[in-house]
Amino acid sequence: MAPAAKLGELGPVAAAVAAYGLWVLLRPAATEDNYARIALDHGSVFLGAKSPLAAIAASLLRQANAIAEGWIGSLLLFWVEGRPLRVLLAGGVGILALAGVALRVRDGKPDGWMIAGYLVLLLAWPFYDQMGRFLFPVLPVLLLHAFVASAALARALGRPQALGAGVLAVLVLSLAVPALAFIQQRSMAAGAMREIVDWYRTPGLDQARARAQVQLDLFADMQEIRKLTAPGDRVMWFAPSYLALLADRHGVAAPDPALAPAAYLDAVRASGADYVFLSVHHPRDTMRDTAWQAGTRAMAEGSKPVHVRAQPGGGAVTSLLLKTGK
Repeated sequence: MAPAAKLGELGPVAAAVAAYGLWVLLRPAATEDNYARIALDHGSVFLGAKSPLAAIAASLLRQANAIAEGWIGSLLLFWVEGRPLRVLLAGGVGILALAGVALRVRDGKPDGWMIAGYLVLLLAWPFYDQMGRFLFPVLPVLLLHAFVASAALARALGRPQALGAGVLAVLVLSLAVPALAFIQQRSMAAGAMREIVDWYRTPGLDQARARAQVQLDLFADMQEIRKLTAPGDRVMWFAPSYLALLADRHGVAAPDPALAPAAYLDAVRASGADYVFLSVHHPRDTMRDTAWQAGTRAMAEGSKPVHVRAQPGGGAVTSLLLKTGK
């Protein structure tokens, strides 16, 4: 292929980079690119490590392990300790999927390059605890790639391609049907838990309840904000779009959590916010509670609590709605 033609194939990549650059330049001033900030923070950890290469290797290993667990969890949802057969079979399907991706990349197919690039991105993405969610959009394509590899394997063994596809189809069904039964059983639970995705994706019952309750508490907080504030009030949070969507209130972006408490408080006053909502859970940054810590330090004095949510039994406070002094 001529060099000019090869450069032409990079057009979609250049278009994607240009689109992101335009977004960074033209986005609203109050919009914070949390993902870019978190990625930069993640990179600074590597640079500050005693051995940057060792830190990067450990991170890649952790990410690869999270991808494997996300894949197996997506097919099985649950497995029994001491009975590794289903886990090994799901891993085998994953190996076929990766082989299929490699075959599609070798043949220059766009879907192969897209999936390969996406998986490489996941190796660098710091949110390892949400890998199942990140894999979910590409699961159908990865399964198709597993069928591509199974057909190629059957041809290499001198067997009909349909045989390879049939065996893989039976294998995938044997792994997925118990998971469907598990989902159906969880859907029969009483209460609002069954409206939350984590209720179905978390095998351990106590952990599933805890993860679902985080979401339910935030929904309840949004309803409290709607009840305790007037329609024209401006409410500050680090995820203002959620306030507009779920509480029907004008959302104001919280200040940079890196600010000193006095500067943070000045930014709150300058924003014209009537209320400040603080919560331990950050929908866009589930790895840290930096925004919560910064807000509670700055707003500790001079703000009137309007709503407080604490863990059951008088435990730790998880969210606050504060009336600003203005």
